[in-house]
Amino acid sequence: MDHDVHKQGSITPSVSLIGDVPADAADSWYAGAIHVNLRDSVFEGSDPMLHMANLLGYLRKRGLNQARIRQSAWTHRQEALKSELEMWLNRDEAEVILEMVNDSSTYDELRLDKLQAIATIEQELEADAALNEADVLERWHMPLLIWITADGGADHNIQHLAVLLSLIAFARCVRVAKLSALRGCPYQSYTLTAERAMSLLHLGIQHVALERG
Repeated sequence: MDHDVHKQGSITPSVSLIGDVPADAADSWYAGAIHVNLRDSVFEGSDPMLHMANLLGYLRKRGLNQARIRQSAWTHRQEALKSELEMWLNRDEAEVILEMVNDSSTYDELRLDKLQAIATIEQELEADAALNEADVLERWHMPLLIWITADGGADHNIQHLAVLLSLIAFARCVRVAKLSALRGCPYQSYTLTAERAMSLLHLGIQHVALERG
């Protein structure tokens, strides 16, 4: 995560890169979504809690989309399983009995098992469909590890108590199993991955006249 990339007048942009972890470590790590937040430098100072609140919003929006995809895939599998069970129940009883020559269970027992399985699937589908956004995130997109890399500014200095408190609050909100934070060396933030987008972002804010209303 990078902050205060450029100042034009009284606008301070904060930039966050929510990276995608590649399947192979040899692949590019410069992938994901870049989020830019423009703030009034006079009335909206640089604050660790503000950075974590913005990051939390980015992760929740991104995580909810991924959670919906996983939820949809699970629903499709459950509905497919339910269809298979219903097809078995609709088969001719005599045909099924002939296939059960070496089976110790009776036809009625197997039919009861299928009906119970269908009822369980229907209950799970109904319960999952009734989940709100927070519960969907908790069930389908619980992050195990979050790694935060920030520039060397004072609002990212992990030795400061305010920064530590903001990280603790962030970790409790996302319920992450492990949170690691790394602060880059002062005046060496150009080595961060997020800095690669700065050249393009700088162009968008150059030669812009600003006025506070």
